[in-house]
Amino acid sequence: MVKSVTRGLLLFFVLFFVGGLKAQALMNGSMPHRVLANPQMLIFKENEQPSAEQWPLVVSKLGKYTSQSEWRKYQEIPDDLGQIHYRIRQYYQGVPAFLSIGIVHTQKGKILSVNGDLVSESQFSGKKVLDEPSALKLALSYLPATKYYWEDAGQNEALQMATGIADTTYFPTGKLIYMAQGLNLGGTHRLCYQFDVFASEPLAGMSIFVDAETGEILASNDLILHGDSKGTAVTKYSGTQKIITDSTSTTNFRLREMGRGAG
Repeated sequence: MVKSVTRGLLLFFVLFFVGGLKAQALMNGSMPHRVLANPQMLIFKENEQPSAEQWPLVVSKLGKYTSQSEWRKYQEIPDDLGQIHYRIRQYYQGVPAFLSIGIVHTQKGKILSVNGDLVSESQFSGKKVLDEPSALKLALSYLPATKYYWEDAGQNEALQMATGIADTTYFPTGKLIYMAQGLNLGGTHRLCYQFDVFASEPLAGMSIFVDAETGEILASNDLILHGDSKGTAVTKYSGTQKIITDSTSTTNFRLREMGRGAG
């Protein structure tokens, strides 16, 4: 059976019957996830759509979660079709899970469907053994630099102007979060410290995830994907000239700059 859910969109999978949430299972006919045990999507029949206010209960039943898990809405996005999409994240034992996120699609106060990467509670592990300063040392050893942003007064001043917070700096503070090694969604999600580290010499920026129990660096995520850098080039007719290049990493550059044309 094929059912049109939004204008111009056909979802090709078997629709399942979901009556009252108190009596009926939500799993029948749901779209399986490629790596997770929990389904990637469920969709409601038009006459069986729960109230939008019931979304925490819907997600909890979908993932068979206990009181150890809480899902929190962090963004609402309306669209031109009159739908409102809730972006949600899982918190396990009060700690956010970096990769466990989903979207609840609603219209006129009813839930149309839910989709996302709903990590099972059995995938979470770890405990806090390291303190934050010890974890930071490990993060900085992973991203060594001769000069970090927080050591540059100009960078800190720019940040203070941008945020309106007079005493803020780029000095990295750790926050507890669950992360899977190598961003492997289907693997074990460990309790970590996340540090956002920025360096100017060489230019780099990363979110670094340090296992709060073992100190292992489980994953990293680039925060600076490109940036203009000054350099020199030997030209065919004009000798050595100063140029601006696009820095795609600390050792790679391309003949592009962000200030002209399409970048």
